[in-house]
Amino acid sequence: MIKLALKLALTGALCWWILSFVPLNDIGGALAQAHGFPLILGFLAFGGMRLATAARMKILADVQTLNLSHLAILRLHMASTFYAMLLPGIVMGGAATWVKYVQAGASKSAALAAVLVNRAVGLTMAASITLAAFGIEQSASAPATGAALVLAILILVMSVIGLFVRPDLITTPFDWLATIKVGFLQKLIGKIQNALRGLKVMGAARQGQIAGIYCYAFAFEALAIAGMWAFAEALGIDLPLITICWLRGAVMFVQILPLAFLGLGVREVTLIGLTAAYGVAPALAVAWSLLIFAGSLLMALIGGLVELHALFRTKKAL
Repeated sequence: MIKLALKLALTGALCWWILSFVPLNDIGGALAQAHGFPLILGFLAFGGMRLATAARMKILADVQTLNLSHLAILRLHMASTFYAMLLPGIVMGGAATWVKYVQAGASKSAALAAVLVNRAVGLTMAASITLAAFGIEQSASAPATGAALVLAILILVMSVIGLFVRPDLITTPFDWLATIKVGFLQKLIGKIQNALRGLKVMGAARQGQIAGIYCYAFAFEALAIAGMWAFAEALGIDLPLITICWLRGAVMFVQILPLAFLGLGVREVTLIGLTAAYGVAPALAVAWSLLIFAGSLLMALIGGLVELHALFRTKKAL
């Protein structure tokens, strides 16, 4: 309750501060004048993101020999999207997915491994694209741009090695640390070991499966960028696509921080600050942020309907 109160307080303070210099009428006017076709494309892109994630999770389930169909994975993911909206933050969103995996029949360690790997792949792909796009746009020299691209590729390569090719590189150090008999440290290491136990199974992934996982992760980011671009077009915001590529990463990393309720306020401040140098009016930046939030909210509401249908079927079967 204290954490929720702090989040609500920060959200309220940020929203009040934004409205102190961005008239609400200007925000409403920008939203009212948004073009319909780009809006539809933006919402469709958000739906495509859910399909890309479900496809990635299906491959992870196959690696772990979990007998889950594509449809079951999609339902699981949509339901977890609903709960993740209610419980914002990277930890709570992952916890919602873990619960749905366990309910689908996965062991606790397998479910935790799937959540950790899925999130790690997504974050490393987003970080790589954000770094590469920012380096390409901001760097005035070819060497600086090349360094950004090399670092982005290195992040992806390291994630492939650590998660799939040699997961023992991650688990073995903690196995060694577990031999140290030091009170609270031993308990902490034990919890980390339990969390990483299912990670060892990922070493059985075939090259085709690994490639598929990262291709779907790239597709997810590409659709997220497309959705942001479509919403910008709907509002008449003229930004280069390469700029939207790294803005997407900035918005995503802000949203996963458990700072504000549903990311409201923090996300808007981020876009106002980052787009000011490109001449985007604060009212348009806020309207853009609200459309992005609306895309996520729509997916969460659809997930809620999926979960409600599943609960109704279960109750009817009983």
